[in-house]
Amino acid sequence: MLKRLFTILLGIVLCGGAFTQNVSARQTTVAYTVAMPNPDSHYFDVQMTVSNFRKPFIDFHMPVWIPGSYLVREFEKNVILVRAADGKGRALRVRKVRKNIWRVWSKKARKVTVRYRVYAYVISVRNSFLDKSHAFINPSSVCFFVKELKYRPIRVTVKPYPRWHVISTGLEKSPNDSLTFLAKDYDELVDCPIEVGNQKVLRFSVKGIPHEIAVYGRATFDPDSVVWGFKKVVETEVGIMREIDYPRYVFLVHLGEQGGGGLEHRNSCVLQMGRHSFEAKNLHHSLGLVFHEYFHNWNVKRLRPKALGPFDYDRENYTWLLWVAEGFTSYYSSRAQLLSEIVSPKSYFRGVPGWIKTLESRPGKKIQPVDLASFDAWIKYYRPDENSVNTTISYYGKGAVLAQLLDLLIRHQTENKKSLQDVMRFMYKRYFKQLNRWYTQEAFRNACEQIAGTSLEDFFRKYVSGTDSIDYNHFYRFAGVALRKKPLTKADSSKGYAGFSVTNRSGEAVVSQVLFGSPAFRAGLYVNDEILAVNGFRVKAGSVFRDLERIPPGHTARLLVNRRGLIQNLTMTMGLRPNFNYELKKIEHPDSLQKAVFEGYFKMKWGKDGQK
Repeated sequence: MLKRLFTILLGIVLCGGAFTQNVSARQTTVAYTVAMPNPDSHYFDVQMTVSNFRKPFIDFHMPVWIPGSYLVREFEKNVILVRAADGKGRALRVRKVRKNIWRVWSKKARKVTVRYRVYAYVISVRNSFLDKSHAFINPSSVCFFVKELKYRPIRVTVKPYPRWHVISTGLEKSPNDSLTFLAKDYDELVDCPIEVGNQKVLRFSVKGIPHEIAVYGRATFDPDSVVWGFKKVVETEVGIMREIDYPRYVFLVHLGEQGGGGLEHRNSCVLQMGRHSFEAKNLHHSLGLVFHEYFHNWNVKRLRPKALGPFDYDRENYTWLLWVAEGFTSYYSSRAQLLSEIVSPKSYFRGVPGWIKTLESRPGKKIQPVDLASFDAWIKYYRPDENSVNTTISYYGKGAVLAQLLDLLIRHQTENKKSLQDVMRFMYKRYFKQLNRWYTQEAFRNACEQIAGTSLEDFFRKYVSGTDSIDYNHFYRFAGVALRKKPLTKADSSKGYAGFSVTNRSGEAVVSQVLFGSPAFRAGLYVNDEILAVNGFRVKAGSVFRDLERIPPGHTARLLVNRRGLIQNLTMTMGLRPNFNYELKKIEHPDSLQKAVFEGYFKMKWGKDGQK
């Protein structure tokens, strides 16, 4: 009887196992193969296979943008020769139905394979690139997706050019194939760029978590110094946020002719730098970009505004909160350099007024609120023109300024017991760790008010959603310092000011920008005017401002300009150079709280000269 019962149970188990295998075999799967047989052509050969998605037709989308860079880039323009076949190799009809969508009449085939080529020859952290030296794959500009299958697991097989032996990516490697990588869904695939070539890979660990620095580019540097610098970045910012929520992190570094910024990803980032960036004399300065992109590991990639994940890859994803997502990241990349001692307290103290100068010297500060600058990034920040300085601001710059002011306010309100770091930690724990979702501007304001213990209605109304002039000293006095304008030098006060910029076109001085309210604006000078002469003397691009500065404020300059082929005479009254040079000075007779905030914030003793 027992033997018979065992046989029955064994049969049930075996049948159950067979049933599970059959179900698994019928699951919908998505797989890619990316090959690069001829790097000189700059084309990737891509194959996408969808199995067990039996529909009369399937729409294959190419993203029009890449998260982290808020501009529709039209990646589909680089796609050619889209072909499709079923599992038996029979051709299927393909037709483009929208700018970034190819429809395949799949006839409910069990397996559908789409093959296409992608041209990749833009040197940028936002695009893909392929030549004889290396391949850089940003999946958002290479890999199609099917909207209904965005959250299916994905396999990606990379077929390197035969002379290349190293693949660096944040994707998990398949246990069965060193050239195949796994992603839990399409969002994760897009968030894990892939570097293929013979790049140098440096390694270190923080809190037992492995980190890699994959360096592409011909350059001379000391690997130990680079590892020291990157490790310092990670240790410092982990110390700020007190969380590390990835199993592995990869820094993809491109050293080339010039720098080009960075782009954040969930467990990696891409850094485009000049080829001399890692030399001893440049390394500390170059780490500023690393500090910024790595801090996005928390701020944006996990703690995120509502629009920034899950993503709609077919159109713009609008948010009012880039001033926090990017501006606060800029602020903390600066703070982290101070906390890591890469930047000295004295240098940090001297550098703070530079943020104010950049903001205050821009006429657009009176036109565009910082939350609107965030929302309009798609049409303004990433598409500046000759009038942008007059009508827009940077959500990076003003966001960093507001972060500092909030930090000082919170320290004051809590008697130096809390700071903006407590807001960031609270938000991270609440919205990423506990709720695993986005936050709104209202939620962010509520968190700031909760930590500060006071209403911030005026702050957000005036400085976030409004364009009121910022009362800087209201906040700086919390730390016992005051912001003051440096007096103009005698030489500067005697120079005439015009308020326009020129570009050099084969030696010709062509106006590229005219500031609202400036002497040039009042004189009727236009962008694209070519300045031919000043007060009867011929000028070129290299001499126009030298000649104008010789004319004292209040005196007249006669301009001869070429405007669209017609000669014009303009009269301009020279102005006094605007003074946007600031400095911080300690106030007299600070109280104990002001001293405590000063020392806690600037990391130096109050002493006579402000140094330890």
